[in-house]
Amino acid sequence: GINAEYTMAIKFSSQDLSDSIREYKQTRTDPLFSKFDLIVFASFFLYLTYQIMFEHTIRLSFTFWILLVPSVILAMQKNIAVKEESLLIMHELGIQIKTKLYNGKEKSLFIDRSKIKDIVINEGITMNNVIFYMAFIVRGKTKMVLPFQNFYPRLDTLLKIYKGTRSIVFGEPEDDIQTQTDS
Repeated sequence: GINAEYTMAIKFSSQDLSDSIREYKQTRTDPLFSKFDLIVFASFFLYLTYQIMFEHTIRLSFTFWILLVPSVILAMQKNIAVKEESLLIMHELGIQIKTKLYNGKEKSLFIDRSKIKDIVINEGITMNNVIFYMAFIVRGKTKMVLPFQNFYPRLDTLLKIYKGTRSIVFGEPEDDIQTQTDS
């Protein structure tokens, strides 16, 4: 089974901004730092405090490095952790894919509606998992564009996103969009 401490809590939301504009968001809701992370940081800072208070110096001992290296790696890893992914669909313009990081940085990608050839749901296989993901097939690109690259929505949620996106981009009635899992 999956250890619950290492799974992320993700909140999904959908908002209709008008008849032809919709936004789908996935936001990480669990704390950025786990109990393990806090223990690693606390150990390093307690060791530093001990060195300064009682020995009046910081020795670059084996213990120092054993505590420093994981602390730095964790801090760097958390600095680039993804907080939110969103997909904004605009019938007249196209789509905007946005990724927000915990450090405040944002990455955005806009794809013009005229360049979107198709929208598909694919199945991907990793070393120990099977995932479903939505992708845009874009004219002039050799690779598909994935709107949610870090937080993979569950299949039932992905189907809602897929149907809603197709209805806005291609003007297809949402209830009429068939998927292979519908039949």
